[in-house]
Amino acid sequence: MCWELLQSDEDWAILLSSRVMRSSTCINHHIFSSIWSRVKSEYCVLKENTCWATREGKQINFWLDQWCGEPLVQSMQLQSSYVQQFPLKLCECIQNFHWKIPIEVSQLVPDLSFLISQVTIPSHCQHDRLIWKHNITGDLSLKEAYDFEAQLSRFTMGQNYLV
Repeated sequence: MCWELLQSDEDWAILLSSRVMRSSTCINHHIFSSIWSRVKSEYCVLKENTCWATREGKQINFWLDQWCGEPLVQSMQLQSSYVQQFPLKLCECIQNFHWKIPIEVSQLVPDLSFLISQVTIPSHCQHDRLIWKHNITGDLSLKEAYDFEAQLSRFTMGQNYLV
């Protein structure tokens, strides 16, 4: 369900996402929802095991999402509070299917131009796509999610026995 929340254009996903997501992260405060508590518990696992295929950039947080390797705040060792004053969505750095990095951002991160030049922007408008890192197609099926969770549980239980 967390995968669908981040991927879907359906009304339920748009509504729930508008209530619980802020700048590619989950809200910290409690909201009443019959499904949110379980979805929220899987969010970190999902984010660690996915990356974005860069297309139009409307869904991708420039600093916090994985679209060119690690999130830029990590790979460039930047403080989240500092970068919030600069573009937050990747689409703000794309113009006419080419990179257009604001001068302030280039000054903040001089190595950024080299890093993003390795990311290809499609020459026609496409929606961003979240990619599951653990299979060839990049899609996450219910069976794969179940198997992944089972594998995580076995690994966690094995670690408990080692202690």
